Amino acid sequence: MISEDINIIKLIDLAIEEDVKNNDITTNSILVNDETKEAVFICKQDGIIAGLDVAKMVMQKFDPEIIWNNIINDGDACIKSERIAYVKGSYKALLSGERIALNFLQRMSGIATKTNLFVKQLQGLNTKILDTRKTVPGHRILDKYAVKTGGGTNHRLGLFDMVMIKDNHIKLAGGISNAITAVKEKVPGSMKIEVEATTLGEVREALNFNIDFIMLDNMD
Repeated sequence: MISEDINIIKLIDLAIEEDVKNNDITTNSILVNDETKEAVFICKQDGIIAGLDVAKMVMQKFDPEIIWNNIINDGDACIKSERIAYVKGSYKALLSGERIALNFLQRMSGIATKTNLFVKQLQGLNTKILDTRKTVPGHRILDKYAVKTGGGTNHRLGLFDMVMIKDNHIKLAGGISNAITAVKEKVPGSMKIEVEATTLGEVREALNFNIDFIMLDNMD
């Protein structure tokens, strides 16, 4: 679960340190005596929501007693001006934490929304939308969660959980066959193997081996 992932907690702490450090100067100067207030998160355009739990975690960092109620859930479609979450708690916490919470929520919802557009275009076809490792450093778990929330399929999380033989590996090994053979000698049989191919000849060569995926890289 997102709420239990230590890396996400660290990322939230980093975001707070980056934005607030130890003082929201404006809020603390104007709001001398704190009080309890209510706030509502509103969808600014049509899309797919992702990141509500992360936004809640941000607000809880500012006020552990804050009340957060989702009006809709991650993966739900929202329309412009629709209310998506209700919050009640420290006024200072609401003012200091809102932008950080929104930064996570907006980015993740944007990824989920864009993914869902591609997924809808492929409805009825035996095709899936996969994600990549080309993510903002530190945000990979959240980015991939957002892709999945939008209806996409997660590819490998990193270099550690699946073999992916790319063009540089193929050149280093002296060909696709050599690269696949070297990998199969060293990795567990349960580890999935993917090979990049740039020509039909490379595809045919890769098909001689029992591998899981062939990526058609920059092929027309």
